[in-house]
Amino acid sequence: MNFIRRVLMVLGIAGAAGAILRVKGRSEQSTKRGGWRPLNPSEADPQDQQQSK
Repeated sequence: MNFIRRVLMVLGIAGAAGAILRVKGRSEQSTKRGGWRPLNPSEADPQDQQQSK
């Protein structure tokens, strides 16, 4: 029974530490980078350009 309590305690501490680090690590700038960027038709498939020349 002591082993189970220790395991649960360690998991609880690890979960709490992970939640704190996740909340503390957030920044406003992270939402501005990444994601999809618009793709020009000329960049879509470079093989099509080579065949049409």
